[in-house]
Formats: sequence, C-alpha cells, structure tokens
Amino acid sequence: MQRYIVKPWDTLFSISHRFGVPYTQFLAANPQILRHNYITVGQIMTIPGVPISVAAPEQLESIESIAEDVMDDIDKQDWNNASDKVALIKSNFAELEPMIQAIPVNLSYNLNNAILNLEEEVALQNTYESRVQANRITLYISYILDYYKTEIPANISRLKYSGREIILNVENNNWSSAADNMDFINVVWKNFKTKLPGGHDRDINEFSQIVDSLGQFIKNKDSVQTIITVNDMFDKIETLKGIF
Repeated sequence: MQRYIVKPWDTLFSISHRFGVPYTQFLAANPQILRHNYITVGQIMTIPGVPISVAAPEQLESIESIAEDVMDDIDKQDWNNASDKVALIKSNFAELEPMIQAIPVNLSYNLNNAILNLEEEVALQNTYESRVQANRITLYISYILDYYKTEIPANISRLKYSGREIILNVENNNWSSAADNMDFINVVWKNFKTKLPGGHDRDINEFSQIVDSLGQFIKNKDSVQTIITVNDMFDKIETLKGIF
C-alpha cells in the first residue's frame, strides 16, 4: 500500500483515478472518509494495492438487468411480473453472496437490504418506493463491479442510475435531490470520459453537451425538458456502451 498527501483541489475521484484504483476500493481503504464525508489538504490517504482482476460473476449482470425489468413492470403496474422477478433477484443474490466475500461487507449488506426493501414495497404495490429500491439495486451492483474485470465500465450503470433518479425526483417535484443527482452525473462523467479510448471525441462532446443541457434544465426546474434530456442521455449511453 502507498500513502498520499491530499493537495489543493484534490477530490476523492481525482485521487482514485490518478492511482488507477476503483473508487469504492479507495473508500474501503480509507474508512475515515465514510465517517467524516470530506477530505482536507494535508490529510494522509491510503492507496490500496492492485485491484481484483477476476471476471465479474454473471449474477451481478443478471441482478442489474432484472432490476431494470422490474422498474418497467412497475411502470406498467404489472405487480405479478414484478413480484416474480424480485424472486429471481433473490435467487441470484443467494448464488452471488458466497462469491463476493473479498469485497467490503457493507456493499453486500447494502445490496441485500435493497433487495429485501424492494420485495416489501412490491408486495405493498407502492409504485414510487418500489422504483427507488429497484434503482438503488443497480447502483450497488455498479459499486461491486468496481472490484472485477468487466467488459462494460461500471460508470455506465452509475450514469443510468442517476438519470432514473432524476426522473423520479422531478416527478415528485424534488428539485433539490435532482440537483444532487446532477452533481453525481458531473463527477461520474468527468471521471469516465478520461478513460474512453481515443477516436471518440464526437461522442464525448455530444454527451458533454447533453450533460450541460440537463444541468441547466434542472436549474430552471423545467420538468418536461429535463425528462426529455434524460432520455436523450439514455440513448447516448447506449452509444458509449458500443465503444466497448
């Protein structure tokens, strides 16, 4: 392990990116960040060793995909299908849990907790909370994927998660949370675009323009244009996926 002294303008993402360490692994090596939720100039950070390089268990992708399908079922108010798919998520997690013992236990705990919450909210046919919990599952999956070799970078999942969160918050007139989601998108995109292979300047510029427009629409509290732009972002995410 290495030690690093925080310099002016450093961020958690910039430090983890500089050393090529997955963000969640960097956080796990520095629990004081989780306790205080900030860093200061001169603070000593621990840089963990080489990240896990094995292929991601297929159950991770399966759980993420099924959670997205559950959200579609909830939108259609098809609670029977949603319930069946929650059972599939639980089955996949039961297979997955013994395979992810090497990652921080809080990640497994958070994922399991979101699955149980989703099961409860689907049983109650609570549309909003069911969508929130299903979407949260996709976020926790992305953090676990940071510990494995993946064909598609986990930042793709985080961008999709944030877009869905924005829609949920806009629909509930929660512009403060939507602005927080936008801040997260900005941080993820800033980190992600530096890792895209060369020759894709046009795609990077187009996605950056979408992100800038989305931030402005959220600032203006324009619900119609915000949702339209989020869907444009989803389409462009599929283009970015194709790069890999």
